[in-house]
Amino acid sequence: MASWIHWIGKSYYTIHKFTEEALRIGVSRRVSLDVIESMTYGDTVSCVQKPHGYKSGAIFLEFPIHAITGLSKQAMDAICDKYDHRIADVGGEVVDRGCGGYITGMTYIVDADMSEIAGVLNKAKREGVDLGEPMIGCRPEAVQVVYKPFPLLLDVPFRQGFRLYDRDEVFSLAAARRILQPKKRPQLKGQFYVENGPKDTAPQVDVQVVRNYKREG
Repeated sequence: MASWIHWIGKSYYTIHKFTEEALRIGVSRRVSLDVIESMTYGDTVSCVQKPHGYKSGAIFLEFPIHAITGLSKQAMDAICDKYDHRIADVGGEVVDRGCGGYITGMTYIVDADMSEIAGVLNKAKREGVDLGEPMIGCRPEAVQVVYKPFPLLLDVPFRQGFRLYDRDEVFSLAAARRILQPKKRPQLKGQFYVENGPKDTAPQVDVQVVRNYKREG
């Protein structure tokens, strides 16, 4: 499985606010189709923000990718027309997040990996289908909080979207620094990018329709 760095902007969230929301209703983050095509169900996303008083970004929360959500009914129909699927939830839940809100539609279990679903969505987009607001998601029970002292990412500037990185290297250095310098916060120099992350496929991906999506601001 691959690991991704994802910065959480301060326009809508503090670390506390994002963590509280993730533990209460899970995570849902906008993502491009090109990135979805490179992702695998179960990949780890490390959420980063610069805490108050810190000079560098820090990893404060992680989640595995459980679902592709935010899709229009037309986009969902295109996926279900191609792959075997079954209903997981009928939807109708009103979801209010710090960055926007929406009403959930049908959720399906689809027998296809994320790259296959991205291919269907790209084809539908070329044909003029409104895809909605594609997002990746995670259920609240799978969210993992990273407690202080946060592992710091030195020289990793803020950038929107998702970036592959070597998570094992980052957390190994963090653990070593805690042993050698227990009174200091772990400081991780460099960006630890990898050229190509592993792409283990998974047989099933949750996909969800949303309606009335409204972004704050």
